[in-house]
Amino acid sequence: MQQMPHQYPYPPQPGYAPNPYAAPVAAPVAQPSGFGMAVTIMLAIVASYPLLTYVVWPLVPTDAFMTVRMVLLGIKSLLTLIAAIMFLVLLHRAYTTLRARGAALRYTPGMAVGCWFIPFANFVMPCIAVGDAYRAATGKSSGLVVGWWLLYMLSIPLSMLLQMSGPQLVGSGMAQVLNIISPISMLVHIAAFGLWALVARGIANAAH
Repeated sequence: MQQMPHQYPYPPQPGYAPNPYAAPVAAPVAQPSGFGMAVTIMLAIVASYPLLTYVVWPLVPTDAFMTVRMVLLGIKSLLTLIAAIMFLVLLHRAYTTLRARGAALRYTPGMAVGCWFIPFANFVMPCIAVGDAYRAATGKSSGLVVGWWLLYMLSIPLSMLLQMSGPQLVGSGMAQVLNIISPISMLVHIAAFGLWALVARGIANAAH
């Protein structure tokens, strides 16, 4: 005797047809794509990089200060560049998907990426572009994006100022100012890139 399949506890009634428009009983929670997770992890690595430098500095001999400093700055710049490029690719993918779904976005995928390279406009437009994608992808407000962008804008001049530091400033008034700014810059950097990682994770759900 042939057994009934085990998909249903009871055999279907004659004339029964499943409703094709019925929503699943328990829809799985959307997870970021593999690339989206890679972007999030990369940004988290950049966020934690200053902590690594604070561990390394006490171990550096005085005569190797400038060499190690240049190496660490070079690694940081390279990691930041790679993370930024990956994020822009993720943003373009998210915009393409969201526009195909009919989401209300103010920019095209190309403009969402290109606005980062428009002088003066890139002080505001990237925040709007990312905010629209984050809001459409998560259904949440773009407050997180605004907070990230303000901290990111603040981290740029702080980082540039710290690059002026060196042995030639020891004992000068500028060195004392930099000693005060250094921990502030580190905290701003960690917060900015940490929030950036959270933003990337939010829009990654739409970048499949």
